[in-house]
Amino acid sequence: MGGERNQDLNPELDAFIDKLRGNREEILEKVEEFLRKPNKTGDELALGIYLDAVLKEHVFGIDPFASKRAGDEEVQDDRITIAFAATEYVAANWLMHYPDSGVAQEVVRFSIFASSEAHHTLIYEMWPSIFPKLQGE
Repeated sequence: MGGERNQDLNPELDAFIDKLRGNREEILEKVEEFLRKPNKTGDELALGIYLDAVLKEHVFGIDPFASKRAGDEEVQDDRITIAFAATEYVAANWLMHYPDSGVAQEVVRFSIFASSEAHHTLIYEMWPSIFPKLQGE
């Protein structure tokens, strides 16, 4: 699932995803910092959870829900449920502001289970508004 890309994607999107992958450690660190930020709004919390789950799985090929200890399966299920809700929320919020975003409609419908291509495209659409937040602006 993570890392799959349709070769017919536009070159700008390909370059964007390649750039994210080339800056993997920095991006993951910024997302972790954003998640640890005190006094987050609900929108910011949902965005942080979405980015953590989707970037790991669909861009970097990391299982964001993997249990760290044996017996953590229930915690893993909780993480999936939370990521599902956060992803749906972020995409629906984007759709409220950009009602013509077909990819946001797809992500609202399938949430974390939408295709990697859909998540790549949605992150690409949202990046101009996401990046300043990750930079602390």
